[in-house]
Parts: sequence; structure tokens; C-alpha cells
Amino acid sequence: MIKKSISFLLFIASFSFVFSETRLPDGSIIECPISNNTFNGQGNQTWANGDSYAGTFKDGLYNGQGKFSCTSFVYEGMFENGLFEGEGTLTDNSGISYQGNFHKGYKSGKGFETFADGSSYLGGYENDLFNGRGVLKYSDGAYYVGDFKDNNFNGEGVLTLANGKKIKGKFKDGNVIRKKSLADIPASTIVNIICILLVLTNLVTLLKYRILKNKMKAISKNSED
Repeated sequence: MIKKSISFLLFIASFSFVFSETRLPDGSIIECPISNNTFNGQGNQTWANGDSYAGTFKDGLYNGQGKFSCTSFVYEGMFENGLFEGEGTLTDNSGISYQGNFHKGYKSGKGFETFADGSSYLGGYENDLFNGRGVLKYSDGAYYVGDFKDNNFNGEGVLTLANGKKIKGKFKDGNVIRKKSLADIPASTIVNIICILLVLTNLVTLLKYRILKNKMKAISKNSED
């Protein structure tokens, strides 16, 4: 009985030594196992303002599955060296939600995004911008199927307007440069308005996410020190 009690106490002492609660210079608190003098394993990090991370640490950084929440957005998915990497879901407080692939903190690869006004995009991304083949649907029923480059219609595509009329052809920087068929439509004005609104929306989103990702880099650096 005495031997069992001693073994149990040694186990508790060992666990207390390995699992640590650490207050960082930024005021946040990390509860996580420590090995090789840094955070490794399942843990969490919390800030006084309510921001939090819960998930896997490796070598002092967010690595593996985790969830990061702050006042501006919530990200749940895979991390690598403190940045979004692989499959994940990102939702911000303006009503924009993205589910898909990330690379080095940016939306890259295939993904699906919905916007507060009811519009949506399904297709390729690179560095947070629409790139490659995709489908962009507007809340009024209009939609575009085709090639994108840096958020603009760029390449072969078809724009179907809310009234059912189609603009089919080759696009460059959001403008039709060669129609393949049909319509007697004042296409350039309509397309320019749509693309300008789209670019402005995504520039605001891109700026916000870059600011927040810089905050994450600072957080990760603190946990490494």
C-alpha cells in the first residue's frame, strides 16, 4: 500500500513538472507540456481580452490541429509554425466565411467563400485572392464561370446576368476583350462595376487578415522565447 502511494505521488510530481502554466511578456498565459525547454503537446493560450488558442504546440509554435479565436475572426484547422496551413475554416465578424486550403497563412488552393451580402465563390485561390478556375455567384442571381487572376475575371469565361443574358468570351482585368457569342449587351460597364465592388471587398478583407496574421506571428514568437 505504501509503495503504491509513493508511486502515485511520484507520478503526480512528474506530471506537474512536465505540464506548465507560463505567463508571457504580452500578458497571455500558456498551459502546455514542456519538453526540450519549450512548449510541446496539447495546450492552450489565453489573453485578458478574451483571445484564445486551443490545440497542438510543437517547438513552441502552433503546429497541427487547433482553434484560434479573437474579436475579429475565428480560425479552426491546421497550423504550421504558427501560420494557417492545410485544411481550415476562417470566419470573421463581418459575415465572411471561408472553408478550404491555406498555405503560409494565406488562402491558397481550392476553397469556398461566402460573403455577408449572400454572394459566394468556389474555386482556386493564391495569396488570399481568386486565382485559377472558379465560380462567382452574386446575391441578385448573376454569376460568372471561368478564369480569375488576382480577383479579376481574366481568361475564358461566361458571365450570366440576373436577367438571364450571357456574356461569353475572353476577359482581361475584368473587361471583355473578345466576345465569342451572342448578346447585344453593354457588357463593359456591367462587368467593371461588378469587378470594382469585388476587388474593394477583397482588399479590405486581405488587409484585415494580414494585420491579424502579423499578430499571430508575434504571438508565436513570444511562445518561442
